Amino acid sequence: MTTRVSDESGQAHVIVTTGLPASGTVRIDDGEAREVAVAPALGRPGSVVVEVDGVTRTYDIALDPVDDGLWLGQGGDSWLFRRRQRTGRPGVAGGGPAGGEIRSPMPGSVVIIVRAAGDSVAQGDVIAVVEAMKMEYPLSAPYQGIVESVAVTVGAQVARDQLIATIAPQVKE
Repeated sequence: MTTRVSDESGQAHVIVTTGLPASGTVRIDDGEAREVAVAPALGRPGSVVVEVDGVTRTYDIALDPVDDGLWLGQGGDSWLFRRRQRTGRPGVAGGGPAGGEIRSPMPGSVVIIVRAAGDSVAQGDVIAVVEAMKMEYPLSAPYQGIVESVAVTVGAQVARDQLIATIAPQVKE
């Protein structure tokens, strides 16, 4: 089966699988076909065990029904794979001064709100942190500006693409 996906950075990949999940092959882009087996992780609901060329790793998984995506997580890292590509940077709607909406890149829980409405921020300053699958994802200011609003509270459950905060660009005088 051939599947076209894009990773969290927007990079497109072609994944070709043959055989069954318990014993098959996978080829990513123009790479070599590799032996693979996938099975549910015993005693860990929401996790899978993946063996590639004899190396076994366990990953937490979460489906993202909003845009037909799949989150994989391991050791504090997470990766989103989706069937269709989207524009813009994860966590930020719009890429420049016209679009300062900071949105959740995944479903999860708001664990920290670092900035409040009226705060000045520099590009890259963390505004809030969303946690999913025991991994934290910091949401940063897309550019220097002022926090116009914060739309969530600590502990709130958020959906993918839910508005977290809005940043207004700082006008230089």
